[in-house]
Amino acid sequence: MYLGAVLEKAGHDVAIIDLSGTPDWEALVPTLEADLFGITCVTPNFNIVKKISFLLPSGRPIILGGVHPLFLPEETLKNIRCDAIVQERGRLPLWS
Repeated sequence: MYLGAVLEKAGHDVAIIDLSGTPDWEALVPTLEADLFGITCVTPNFNIVKKISFLLPSGRPIILGGVHPLFLPEETLKNIRCDAIVQERGRLPLWS
């Protein structure tokens, strides 16, 4: 949500979707539309994030952040479909 606020301040439209507790999330994910997808990944939800990354529509960048990619970036890049990993708070890479 922190990065969403940074993007909104820069004039971008932001939608935050919390898939936890959504029973039909596997059907919902492929229908999402965005210019960019950002996913938070912590170790307990690594396998779910992996599945989400492959269900998201192709042709749009996927950026991962969170504790898991912070400490295990190579494993994350090897196993999850993503274009970039944001480490630390990520505000500066989004401004670039």
